[in-house]
Amino acid sequence: FKQRYAGQIQLLFVVDNESVPVAPIIREALARNPNRPNFTAEMLTVKEKRGIWGKMDALVTGHAHAKGDLILWSDSDAIVGPDYVEQMAASFQNPETHVVTTPQYEVNPTNFATALKVAGNYADIAVYGIGVESLQKNKGVGWGHSLAFRRADYESHRSEIEEKLLRTFADDQ
Repeated sequence: FKQRYAGQIQLLFVVDNESVPVAPIIREALARNPNRPNFTAEMLTVKEKRGIWGKMDALVTGHAHAKGDLILWSDSDAIVGPDYVEQMAASFQNPETHVVTTPQYEVNPTNFATALKVAGNYADIAVYGIGVESLQKNKGVGWGHSLAFRRADYESHRSEIEEKLLRTFADDQ
């Protein structure tokens, strides 16, 4: 809700249903942060369960409602700084950029546990790099805890991507 980005932001929270434990927290956050001219936020529920894992249905649902030219997917446990959207969007100034991923946490470990999480996250990024390469060569799906891509790229391979998403058990491949 506190992003420093001059462009339009549409924030979508997607839940399986209104009774999930996080739904009241999202509703409270939405109430505390009303929409502004360049920022809108809403909670969506998955209407049709087609995948083998709920998160995949959430990604497909969110994408169907997204309006921007750039789409950013982020896990619910991602902790991002106020310049997250700005930095991700800046990467797309290069027309050759098609997919960008980043650590899901601000990198400032304060204890051993968070240091391990950050180290694991960097290992994930190495794996996602391989996934992104496969996206370019084989039209596969590769992403991490946070992924940005152009809507046009997704749309040009939508059926292939959604077919894979809906039959995938884990998203990090």
